[in-house]
Amino acid sequence: MKTFSAKASEVPRKLWIIDANNQVLGQVAVKAANLLRGKEKAIYTPHVDTGDFVVVINAALVWLPLLLHLVAPGVTTRRLTAFNGWLRGHGNQILIWVLIAGGAIMIGNGIYGLAGG
Repeated sequence: MKTFSAKASEVPRKLWIIDANNQVLGQVAVKAANLLRGKEKAIYTPHVDTGDFVVVINAALVWLPLLLHLVAPGVTTRRLTAFNGWLRGHGNQILIWVLIAGGAIMIGNGIYGLAGG
């Protein structure tokens, strides 16, 4: 018996629409990343693109459980900082702007991190 290996030209593709309204950010990102990689298919092969197409709607309405402890006055003054290791590679943003732009950027970053970039 031979080992089955999927071929990219023979993989059936589907379009998935995920509604992120009142769903936890991490769960939406994990679901989308698994669909993009094709890990939920029986013909999954790590070195072949067996994934499907994914569209996330209502991304701005995603539920962020880590930000529930923030009080209203702190949202406008608190800053989120990041550093990438390069010279002058640091940046910061006011938290309210991150929340306004919010869902789509955060879901995109989560999917990018989970899907293996």
